[in-house]
This record gives sequence, C-alpha cells and structure tokens, in this order.
Amino acid sequence: MRTLPRKIHYATVPLRSQANTSDLASLNEAQARRRAAQLRHKINQDDYQYYALDAPLISDAEYDELKRQLIAIEERFPKLVTPDSPTQRVGGMPKQGVATIPHETPMLSIQSIWSAKDFCHFYESRCRELGKTDCRLVGEPEYDGTSLELVYDDGQLVAASTRGDGHSGEDVTSNVKTIREVPLKLPAGAQNGKVQVPRHLVLRGEVYMDKKEFEKFNRKQEDLGEKTFANPRNAAAGSLRQLDPRITAKRPLHVFFWEVGPTTRGRPRSHWDCLQLMTKLGLRANPNVSHFASVDEAVRWFQEMGKRRERLPYEIDGCVFKVDNLADQEHLGTRAANPRWEIAWKFPPLQKTTRIRRIDAYVGRTGALTPVATLEPVHIGGVEVTHVTLHNQDEIDRKDIRIGDTVVVERAGDVIPHVVQVIKEKRRGRERKYRLPKDCPVCGSPIARIPGEVIARCANISCPARLREALIHFASTEAMDIRGLGVNLAEELVARRLVRNVADIYALRWDDLKHVVRMGDKSARNIITSIAKSKSEPTLGRFIYGLGIPHVGRAVATDLAPHFPSIDKLAGASERALRAAGFGVVISSAIRKWFASRTNRELVARLKRAGINPKLQRKGSRLEGKALVFTGELAQMTREQAKEAVVQQGGRISDSVSRNTDFLVVGSRPGGTKTESANKYGTRILNESEFLNLVR
Repeated sequence: MRTLPRKIHYATVPLRSQANTSDLASLNEAQARRRAAQLRHKINQDDYQYYALDAPLISDAEYDELKRQLIAIEERFPKLVTPDSPTQRVGGMPKQGVATIPHETPMLSIQSIWSAKDFCHFYESRCRELGKTDCRLVGEPEYDGTSLELVYDDGQLVAASTRGDGHSGEDVTSNVKTIREVPLKLPAGAQNGKVQVPRHLVLRGEVYMDKKEFEKFNRKQEDLGEKTFANPRNAAAGSLRQLDPRITAKRPLHVFFWEVGPTTRGRPRSHWDCLQLMTKLGLRANPNVSHFASVDEAVRWFQEMGKRRERLPYEIDGCVFKVDNLADQEHLGTRAANPRWEIAWKFPPLQKTTRIRRIDAYVGRTGALTPVATLEPVHIGGVEVTHVTLHNQDEIDRKDIRIGDTVVVERAGDVIPHVVQVIKEKRRGRERKYRLPKDCPVCGSPIARIPGEVIARCANISCPARLREALIHFASTEAMDIRGLGVNLAEELVARRLVRNVADIYALRWDDLKHVVRMGDKSARNIITSIAKSKSEPTLGRFIYGLGIPHVGRAVATDLAPHFPSIDKLAGASERALRAAGFGVVISSAIRKWFASRTNRELVARLKRAGINPKLQRKGSRLEGKALVFTGELAQMTREQAKEAVVQQGGRISDSVSRNTDFLVVGSRPGGTKTESANKYGTRILNESEFLNLVR
C-alpha cells in the first residue's frame, strides 16, 4: 500500500484490472510477456501521476491488484522480470562493501549569503561580467536533504551515486531504485508526445524525508531500540547509504530533481527549460521553482518563501538562485569549490516566543547536572519544541532566566533549540529565580562543583541516572556499538538491578533479558549476540571513548590511541606525559584523575577479563611522520574512522593548517579558512578518493 495522502481525480476513465491473479495461470509465456508489459506501463503511469503530479488515476485497491498480477506473472515466469519492473523496488540482497562512481562533472558546493545586500552584489557583479544590464534568474528552494546524481542511458536507470567528495560518490543504485519517485525507465513520449528522451541523461536531485514522516519514523526507531536521527537530513542520508537496500526500501524517502547535468546529450539551452524537460519526462521537480526577469522579483519571491517555509511539508534552509542561460553559466565558470553562476541565500534562524513553565535538573553519565526548561509548546520550522537546555547555572544567571519568563527561542542551525533572550518587559512579578539543587534529584547524593568548572556534578558513581546514561553511551554506535541497547533497555537493566556498572553488560545472559518488558525471545538473543560481538570489533579509540572519561570526546579518544597504543599505557600515563603528547591541561588532568580512581581501575580490569582489550594496530607506514588536516564531510567514513586510518599508517592529525602540514583532506561542505591556508603554505590538497588511496 502507498502511504501518501491520495487525491483521486476522475477527469479520466479509471484503469481497471483486466484479470485477477487466479486467471493468470492459463497464460502461456508469450501472453504473459504482453500482459506483464501492459501492467508495468499502467503501474509506472500511475506512479508518475501519484508521486510527481499528486493526481492518481486509480484507487489504492486497483493499484494493489495490478501489482499482485505483475508479481504473480514474474513468479511464474522469472525470465520475464526486467530491471525497470515496479516489483524491483523492494531492495535486493545486502552489498559487500561500498563502491564509488566518478561524477562526469564535479558536484560542487554552493556559496552561501545571508543578506539582500549580498544577493544584489551577486546579481550586479554577474551581469557586469556577462556585459549585460540584467540577466534572467531561476529560484529554487534549498532542501535540507542529501544530494544525488542519477544516470539514464536509453531511458534506463543505470547508476545512482551520492555527492561524495564532489568528484566521486558512493554507489547507491540499488537503494535509489526503492524510491518510488525515481523512474526505473523513462518511456519516450510518455508524458508528452513530442518529448524525446536523451540517449545519455545525467540528473541531479535531493533525497529528503517529509517532516511528519520523519517524526513517525524516529518514534518507530525509538520503540525498536534502534538509532534515532537528529533531523530529516541526517535520516535521509543515513537511509540512502545503507548497505542493505531492503532497509532503505522501508524508509520514507522522497526526491526532487533540480538539474540536468552538463554531459547530457541534447541538453536544453536554459536551466528553466531543463526543469520543464524533467517534468515532461516524469521526473519530480519542485512546484515552487520560479524564474525572474529582475533582481527585485527575485528578492520578493525569497521573502515569500521565507513566510511559507514552516507550512512546507519538507525542510528548507534558504533558496538557491541560478543564472538561467546555460551559455552564461559556462562563461562565468567556477571557483575552486563553487560555481560562480549560483548562490544560496540562507534564511535567518527560526525564532518564536513562548513561556517557561518549569526548570528541572537532569543527571548525565559523568554526573553533570543540566538544567532543562519545559516550555509552552511552540512550533519552530515544522517541529514542536517543548524542552530546551539552559546549559548550566552560570548561563541561567547571565541571561537572568526565570521560571514563568517569556523568552525568545531559536533553533540553532534549524536543529537545536536554545533560549536567545528573556523578554523582561513581559514580567508580571510572579516569575521565580532558579538554582540548581544542592543534592542529586535522583539519588540524593551531594552535588559538587569543581573550582574552575561551570558544571555541577553528582559525586555518586552508582547514581541510577549516571549509570543509565553511561550504559547508553558505552553501547552507542560511536563506542562499543551494541545494537538494541538503547534508552528503554538501559532503564530496565538499571531498575531491575541487572547492571550496576558497564562491565555487568558482559555478564548478562538470555535468561536475564527474556523477562524484560517488551523483550521477545528473538530480540533478547540478538542483543546477547551483539554484546559478544562488541568484545572484538571496537578500535582502541572507540573503547576509550566508551569509558566516558570527562572531556574525552570521540575526536580526543581517537587522537589518544597513537600516543598510548593500549589501555594499560593510557592508564599508566602521567599528566606530564599526556601534556607532552599535545593534550591540554584540562584533558590531561581529567584522564589522570579518572584512572586514579580505584573504582574506575577495577572497571577496566573487569572489562579486560571479559575479553575486551583492544590495542592500536599499525597497518603500514605510508604516512610515517606526515601531518594531515581535515575539512568538510567525508562520504565513505566518519571523521574518527579517517583519523584512525591515518594513525594506522603512521601519520598524525592536526586541527589547523600550518607550514608543517603535509596534506589537507577536503570533503563536502569544506571550510574556506583551511583551504586558504593550504594555498598560502603550498600544502598538498587531497580529495576523498586520493585520501582513501593513501590509507587503504
């Protein structure tokens, strides 16, 4: 069943199924071939009407009957299955590793601006370079999704890849085939009798999740104890890059197409005509795109899109403006990383006014108390915000935040909400100041604040709240990667006293888990298997991170491994040795204090007895003595994995480019400062593919 809301239009005669599945048994192979072709045509036609035009021709029941007939024919005659059949969208078997596909032309990032003044400067300077008094522009929403390139040969989808490093991307062809809005085949003239499908067609678009579908998907993930996502963009990117296409097929992904690539044969002469071509070919383009003959028209449209932004079913964070004439685009060319013929005009951060109902203190895994404000619910950017962190007591005092205050709340980066300011003019005298409690709200132990730190902490390492958060952290994907051990199970394990510290995880048996609420036999066995698997798979950096040492995040844990290649060497390192390795006073002191604790040393000893004792493994010396700096996002590995790969080849990581830097590795969305420094010092710049060749 299709899940989008249907709007049935009866302007055309509904298509009726010509036979039910029981009648198909009498067909011979030739008859079955003709019938299958008819069914594919009808299903693909309605998919286009439904997903691209929101104007379906038939009811859900009739659509499902057509699908059942096609499945029955293909099961009886497997030789009749074609790559473009609608039945092939369910996803195949998992891939073995990730292959890459080079882009025929680079997929570059877009330069961003935030003001009308900058936009007018962009327009005027481009007109001046083209020798024109004005030039036509096309405006499109800037989606908060993940970019994609597709290649069609003779109308057949042959390849799909992510943006990657701009020069090549991950092969996600099998996954993309599961997205309903992506035609597997473009039938010539299907939508317009005069349209000719280009022999070689390169398309670019954006994969995204609807806001409501994202919230529903996240709730389902949480109920299953699986990973949840911070925002729709992360969810779309993670879903598209699954190794198993069957997982992607279950995710609510959509796509908007926004560009016909330069290497397309017979490409129209303007970007606007390219958008019209895509629509006629059955490709879903955004209905909100527009074109303008003047800069004033473009500014007014941008302002209107800003007002409509929250009502859109998908996230956007600005608008992209492109010079329409493709010959003009070619004349303007590109910078090192950005096309000069387009600009991304970003919206200002989303803000709303609401009232603070109460403030509560929550206890984290290190005992840190975090004040969290409960708000009168307010919708910001399509998301209902009910809670916001106030960070610490100093922040509350600095902003003079009180219970009952009217405040301005902003979603930083359109994701994380925070209090911008208090509207003191709306105070009525009933507002109350807030102080963090002197005793832990969970276990009642005294709260201490170390001199020089802004964080107040519960000193009881056995505090149930600390233990719950420590379990979640230890089992997280970035640490020991124990699948299924999420928030709900962690709470159950602590409440039932099955786990009193993280080492107790490795003493759990199937019998311990089978009585946990909502824990089935299969789920219990899967978790026990995942726990056993975690003993041998994590790297030293991930193990250090999982211990939850204060001030030691993922990046610091990864950086510690090459200097102290076993947990015993790190445990025995003096503060002076840590400082000599390049770690600051705060981090060095925190590590030394953590290992000075008898309780923590016993925890490490228990983990080692359970079979967990990772050591840094050297795989080569290609980067021996070389210093590398990273900027931007990598497509094929996380930043921590990349650092681990450098260390395994004898290299070291730096945070900034200097005269001593040997390589700058540039991913997608890079920062400009590091690139400028690399050019200044003559540092060699590597794209992701070149970097992978070095470390693999």
